[in-house]
Amino acid sequence: MSSQLRRTARGLFVKTFLPAFQRSFLAGLVLLAVLVAGVEVVRRFVLSDTAERLLPLMLTVVRWPVERARGRQ
Repeated sequence: MSSQLRRTARGLFVKTFLPAFQRSFLAGLVLLAVLVAGVEVVRRFVLSDTAERLLPLMLTVVRWPVERARGRQ
């Protein structure tokens, strides 16, 4: 894992999880469960056949505003 990714993960942990755990242990557990569920949904989507069909469309949707903005410069 690159150092930049580690710093980002550490920053996310410090800014999100620690305050939740300090407020309430239950709130921290709920936040952690939501994160784990979100990662599982993304993992299943990436491994599915749907992702192969939708990925070109998603890339086009993301790329279109960038290319449009470059055309204005």
